[in-house]
Amino acid sequence: MNLKGQLVGVNVQKYIGVAVEGLNFAVSAETLHVFIKELTPASYQTN
Repeated sequence: MNLKGQLVGVNVQKYIGVAVEGLNFAVSAETLHVFIKELTPASYQTN
């Protein structure tokens, strides 16, 4: 979330190990929107 409260990305994986703690991987909100649109049946899509 940014300072305006808008979604800008989603954490998709978190790695914790002996040498590394809290390494996160994220996907941008734009990429997520495209991915969800591809997976959503056309009958549920509004735009």
